[in-house]
Amino acid sequence: MKQLHAQVCVLGGGPAGATTALRLLMRGHSVILVEKASFPRPHIGESIIGGVLPLLDVLELRQEIEQESFLRTKAAFVRWTGATEYRELTGANGFQVDRARFDHLLLRSACKGGAQILQPARAVEINKTGEHGWALSVQAADGDSVRVECSFLVDATGRAATLGGKRTRTGAPTLALYAYWQDADIRGTETRVEAGQSEWFWGAPLPQGQFNATAFLDTSRFAKDLADAGSLDKLYARLIGSSDLLAGCLKGTRITPVQVCDATCNCDEAPLTGNSIKVGEAAFSIDPLSSQGVQTAIGSALHAGAVIHTIMERPGDALLAQEFYIERQRRSVALHGSAAGQFYAEAAKIHPTEFWQRRSIPSSPADMPIPSQPSLMPTPQCLVRVSPGVYFQTVPIVEDAYVIPATAVVTREIKEPTIFLEGIKASQLIEMVDVPMTCEELVRRWTTSIPAQQALKILRQALDLKILCVEKSSC
Repeated sequence: MKQLHAQVCVLGGGPAGATTALRLLMRGHSVILVEKASFPRPHIGESIIGGVLPLLDVLELRQEIEQESFLRTKAAFVRWTGATEYRELTGANGFQVDRARFDHLLLRSACKGGAQILQPARAVEINKTGEHGWALSVQAADGDSVRVECSFLVDATGRAATLGGKRTRTGAPTLALYAYWQDADIRGTETRVEAGQSEWFWGAPLPQGQFNATAFLDTSRFAKDLADAGSLDKLYARLIGSSDLLAGCLKGTRITPVQVCDATCNCDEAPLTGNSIKVGEAAFSIDPLSSQGVQTAIGSALHAGAVIHTIMERPGDALLAQEFYIERQRRSVALHGSAAGQFYAEAAKIHPTEFWQRRSIPSSPADMPIPSQPSLMPTPQCLVRVSPGVYFQTVPIVEDAYVIPATAVVTREIKEPTIFLEGIKASQLIEMVDVPMTCEELVRRWTTSIPAQQALKILRQALDLKILCVEKSSC
């Protein structure tokens, strides 16, 4: 049996696996990647928001992705509370991609970076070798077997999660029924999102004139609806036909079978244990309503790369790295769950059915975002001081490819610790506000180390975040 050795073995060659491999290769680690499917291979999840661009910059892939013939979109048609709205997206234009091509580009980059790719192949046996190693028996499609030895193991195999583990459901049980169409009677590059009585719809135009139309429904109703319709094709056609935004697909040609997949949100309770880590949907899956599945998978993989690099190069910081990764997953699950739940609550006002009510999370004052319009700037002679209840807390962050401890500022109003203000460590600035002082005096203090314009921006941001407050009697 052929034997291969590497520091890290990555199971799964999708965006999460390829990103983890590429990031580790960029840090000088040797990587073997095992992927069971031949690429390019089709995959659902073609709508990617522009927020992915900074992540592609980190991977040095932005230019290559932007040069592809993927569709660019700056808006979405949303029919959520009765009327159809044209909503422009904030930030850079997003992509409607051919996932087969997109995933292939990421995997090819990992290969170019030096990863040994075993594909199509799958790990048929995984064993620990002592305290600090793994041995895998990998079988190729032609029947040949390879023994892979590594120090660190990455599970990027999606919801199947090759390494297993206990998973917690974080959303209502949901199924997605989807198919691809050609020549649909739908124009434009915009994503389409629509709320039905007890289901919701998503659609996206794709390169080469194709269109993905998907219906999301509660798992509990699927069997009955399927029996009533008589077949999966008829059920899917009935659902799509009931959608104002997607019914035009039925005037085109369906070019794939109708497929059913689980779209329930869940997370692994132990995404990092010792020298193994789960990334992408093997670690957690978010609500498809956000269209951020690919971006979130890539983001978690970049974090995983830093965590693995820290554990392997600085074993004394292993617990800090573990805390960082677990906390990042918790925050991401909570953030996406809250955002989706509040969006579902809007539809529940129009469609007060069980489907919407069980998915809804009414917004509370604590969930409200910081106003986009900043508060008025106090005059130079107004006194400012540190707000009551503000304290410092040590948190792990990524810096220079390592997980390191950093001091964050925590307030009563803002749930998440503030580490940076305008790129400057917040704790260093707030420590300088040791007594109440005028805005003019505070800015003068800060400008000993940063430009005046940046100091003014930080002052405004610290006031908006309630880290600092104004002595009203002084103004």
